[in-house]
Amino acid sequence: MPDKHDALKKLFTDENDVNASELFDILSPFIKINKTNKTIIFLDTAHSQPLKNKVIIFLLAKKALFLLKEVESDRVKPKNIIEETGIPKGSVLPTLKFLKEAKGGSLISSEKGEYYISSYQISKIKNKNILNDYEKNK
Repeated sequence: MPDKHDALKKLFTDENDVNASELFDILSPFIKINKTNKTIIFLDTAHSQPLKNKVIIFLLAKKALFLLKEVESDRVKPKNIIEETGIPKGSVLPTLKFLKEAKGGSLISSEKGEYYISSYQISKIKNKNILNDYEKNK
């Protein structure tokens, strides 16, 4: 006999329950990933984005690499963001803080000093057209 709460169980989601097509649609205009060393290559369209969008693109790319089992975790320390993106040290922490806060849209999460984007945040980024709105308004 079915549990009377079975329908509610459909509300549960896994942190990595990501729509791969949605993630591809967001990332494909901005990056490529080197097959050999798994480095993220920013395309010109990514370089023309504001700093906050570059950080979002980088964290989304790390999520893609994690889902493809190319890296052990999608969680990234600020030090790694600086090293892998070339974004100036003094800009990374304030940008991460802003993106995590409600005034920045709560577009990223953090745990133990590491930053990542969860599945629901990917949908929020896509639905609000965060990365593409900038291109249209240039």
